Amino acid sequence: MIIPAIVVAGTGTSSLHLSLSLSLSPIPHPSDKKKERKKEILTTRLDTKIVYGVARYVHSQLAMESDVMNRRFAQQNTPRVMESRRRTLLVDSEGDPRRTIYNVLNW
Repeated sequence: MIIPAIVVAGTGTSSLHLSLSLSLSPIPHPSDKKKERKKEILTTRLDTKIVYGVARYVHSQLAMESDVMNRRFAQQNTPRVMESRRRTLLVDSEGDPRRTIYNVLNW
């Protein structure tokens, strides 16, 4: 698209220059669209890898913490402690809270 414009330029009051300037909007080259598409794909892949990396890190930290907690609780699974727990939590009448559907962290 050609847009004509008149440019007025001068260095003083006596000399005034008029020129006609044509403003051309660039026509996008087909390779520009390909470059933009490649940039979008690379950005999407990078974002996906970052999210995957963060999720993997969080998963490994939770697994490590779960192992630590399992070791700590394994030390407390003596018959005396289990009997006290059974009486306190009413395991016989209410059921074992570790086996309920609400125990999401144990899945």
